[in-house]
Amino acid sequence: MRISLITSTILCALLLLVAAPLAKAAPASQAAPDPANDWQRVQQAGKLVIGTSADYPPFEFYNSNYALDGFDVALAKALGEQLGVEVEFNDYAFDGLLDQVRLGNVDAAIGAISVTAERREVVDFTNLYYIGSSAVVARPSFTQTVTSAADMTGLIVGVQLGTTYQAWAQQ
Repeated sequence: MRISLITSTILCALLLLVAAPLAKAAPASQAAPDPANDWQRVQQAGKLVIGTSADYPPFEFYNSNYALDGFDVALAKALGEQLGVEVEFNDYAFDGLLDQVRLGNVDAAIGAISVTAERREVVDFTNLYYIGSSAVVARPSFTQTVTSAADMTGLIVGVQLGTTYQAWAQQ
């Protein structure tokens, strides 16, 4: 299988995420992961444990056969293939993903996670591998004109907890 330069760059960036996670001090009941030993531990175990939040198709979701599927899932599996290790996925609520990395319960997290200054204080990020756009959707019966966030004041807005959209909606 031939791998493009972009795919190779993505895989290298994800490897950096796995090999050198940055952890803040963990709670006293659990020692902080040791980044220097992470890759060695993954190699010895023969598997890479990845946390995700499987509720965001087409990136990560459960397909009709109840199997984890999606773009991020395929990317992580390709990474495991390149590294010669099995990939094991653990499904968490999105707002707990980075805590799972910080506490060392997973080796990495993948799940359309936007980079923010606050998140950079908790974990290391790879280079971006996907840049998307966002939109606000409404029922067809909604007739109010919305051209800015200010036009949404007083409206009921739903967002996923722990996302950059939650912070945006609260502003």
